[in-house]
Amino acid sequence: MSALSGPVPVMFLQRGGDIIDPLYTVTQDELLDKLRTSPNGLDTQEAERRLKEYGTNEVSRVRPNPALEILAQFKNPLVIILLIAAAISLVVGEITDACIIIFIVLASVILDFYQEYRAGNAVELLRQKITTTVTVTRDGKRQEIPLSQLVPGDLISLSAGDIVPADARIIASRDFFINQSALTGEPFPVEKTNAPGKPSDQPADREDSVFLGTSVISGSATAIVTRTGPATEYGKIAQMLTQRPPETEFERGLNSFGSLMMRLVFFLVIFVFFVNALRHHGILDSLLFAVALAVGMTPELLPMILSINLSNGAIAMSKKGAIVKHLASIQNFGSMDVLCTDKTGTLTENQISLVKHVDGDGTDSDRVLLYSFLNSYYHTGLKSPLDDAILRFRELDIGTYEKIDEIPFDFIRKRASIVVSTGTDTILITKGAPEEVLRVCDSCDRGSGIIPLTEDYRDMITRLYTELSGDGFRTLGVAYRPVQAGQSRYGTDNETHMIFLGY
Repeated sequence: MSALSGPVPVMFLQRGGDIIDPLYTVTQDELLDKLRTSPNGLDTQEAERRLKEYGTNEVSRVRPNPALEILAQFKNPLVIILLIAAAISLVVGEITDACIIIFIVLASVILDFYQEYRAGNAVELLRQKITTTVTVTRDGKRQEIPLSQLVPGDLISLSAGDIVPADARIIASRDFFINQSALTGEPFPVEKTNAPGKPSDQPADREDSVFLGTSVISGSATAIVTRTGPATEYGKIAQMLTQRPPETEFERGLNSFGSLMMRLVFFLVIFVFFVNALRHHGILDSLLFAVALAVGMTPELLPMILSINLSNGAIAMSKKGAIVKHLASIQNFGSMDVLCTDKTGTLTENQISLVKHVDGDGTDSDRVLLYSFLNSYYHTGLKSPLDDAILRFRELDIGTYEKIDEIPFDFIRKRASIVVSTGTDTILITKGAPEEVLRVCDSCDRGSGIIPLTEDYRDMITRLYTELSGDGFRTLGVAYRPVQAGQSRYGTDNETHMIFLGY
């Protein structure tokens, strides 16, 4: 057995009540040692051994056994009463009555099963986000392998446009940005580096780790696979979708009603049967009368009516783009007084829209929109969803503006600047986090003229920013300043004495 072979140890640490995976807290050298791999990746033989040990790198596709799912539909007390009545009808020769009862039961059960089984296909939607091949280093050589053959310890290469094929730790990166909306719902790119970040039990907060199902926006990176298949964060989400949800209040109420009916019917049937028998009526006649009483008291069509109504609700919701996996959840949803959700892309279209473009007084300003548009249009660095929203908002004629230079966005300044010329004037336009934009401003454009940015006016502008944020807006600050023409290069030292324009 080679030095890189043997089982990969799996351990977890407890800290502050949270489970911390040690594979995300150790140094790179310790990580290589724990995963029994090397900077040259695994050899083919060891990879094959690990594939047998850990299984294929596939998100869980376990579906409940259809036969068991159908049988589970028969546990409803009302259905049980009807089946008992049908059985007794068959025994005493009432074939027609038995067939009618059985037809009603089967129609209800099959309708319920069909709707839930079809909705269960939502699990398969998760798999469609995963690529089919991945670039790995094995035997010291880069090669393409099927994604399902990836194992812990593999060295993978990621670049713009890739879907991350497994949970992994980054060991080298360059301008590497990830879209983690598959896990967090937030559409904003997040920078990932090989520098060890603060340990966290929240996957999205780990700066040196990437996770299955997230996508690479820009840059490149090399990473070591730590988790594959169902053991990944994405795999855990997929596994939850294969599990039947807990019993709802609606189901509990229905089962309680069914149990009450069962006890009542059973008591009355026994009581009526013995009374008739004691009065010397025929045993068969007494039994038939008791069965007829049981069937008459049981709301035979109730299960079918409920299934049809809930199915119609599911069909109506599917037309709105909502998948109903469990029919009874419709009743639960309708009975809510207050529904609390987060605001992430998991529940929305994951697309940002521009709503307002205002000056420092909160008044709509076309100039704010124009300067924002110029900044988003001409800068060639990392394009964020905010830039896309600005460019999509309205088509503007910027033919008179010529780009001279740009100062790219970075996560220290939290702003991006471009320099444009109108032929007569050269202007530097800055757009970014409002607090960082205000930091480099010492005056303000109020439309009627430029005034010094006094503390009072700065407080007023900051209050406007707070109000916009409180209303749920993602706000950007916009500022500008005339600069000297003829320079070949402009840098961050030019981002001073700016004129605040608006949000």
